[in-house]
Amino acid sequence: MTTSTNDSVDERPAVWIGHAGPLVVPELAPAIAFYEKLGLRWIHGNDELAALQLRGGTHLVLVAGETSGLGEASREAPFDLMVDDLESLWGRADATGLDPTSIEQARAHARFEVTDPGGNRIRIHDSHVVGLA
Repeated sequence: MTTSTNDSVDERPAVWIGHAGPLVVPELAPAIAFYEKLGLRWIHGNDELAALQLRGGTHLVLVAGETSGLGEASREAPFDLMVDDLESLWGRADATGLDPTSIEQARAHARFEVTDPGGNRIRIHDSHVVGLA
């Protein structure tokens, strides 16, 4: 535990993931729009890469590049996302044309998937976070 400046105890873990990715996408603009619809916040970008922020400060890094040589048309991302209200995000993803899969119950989570413009499959789970993250 760490102590904050006002002497209250901060019980959050002391470390977090700084960056996830990079995910390769053919064009940055459609991929940025896709992830913004999921609830990420654009924070930085240029012609070659973009960074979008998740809760807790982690940045998802997108890189513009050729995706045809990366294997199957749709690849599972090397991470998953977690949200407090899975049904609400599923509804927003559906309403904004992100074509989410049906919500299914897995071992520890309910979840669904979406596929970004680069063919990266993103699995989204309901939360079991303890305390503030």
